[in-house]
Amino acid sequence: MWAAGLQAAGLKEADLAALPKGDWRKRVIGRLIRRHTTVPLGWLAERLAMGGPTRVSALLRGEPLPPAWGTDWMAACKLLGELEEKYKNLDPNFLTIWRGA
Repeated sequence: MWAAGLQAAGLKEADLAALPKGDWRKRVIGRLIRRHTTVPLGWLAERLAMGGPTRVSALLRGEPLPPAWGTDWMAACKLLGELEEKYKNLDPNFLTIWRGA
């Protein structure tokens, strides 16, 4: 899911630190992972370079709508829809991506 999100967003893990903390692609990847796993917000904050867990929680809330998601909200909706479609039949017992990663 992590790799698929990065690939779908056209990013490499090394790109994340250079992007703004609230970048729409980071938010889409974070929403997808948070919705389908139980990874802690701190894990997402660190891996996506989005600041602290509280900031990640605030950034991932709500649907991608303007003005909160900026001018790229339509792209965010499209990407989130594509990724959600890919993972809609995910085993509900799937609880984490990589324990300890």
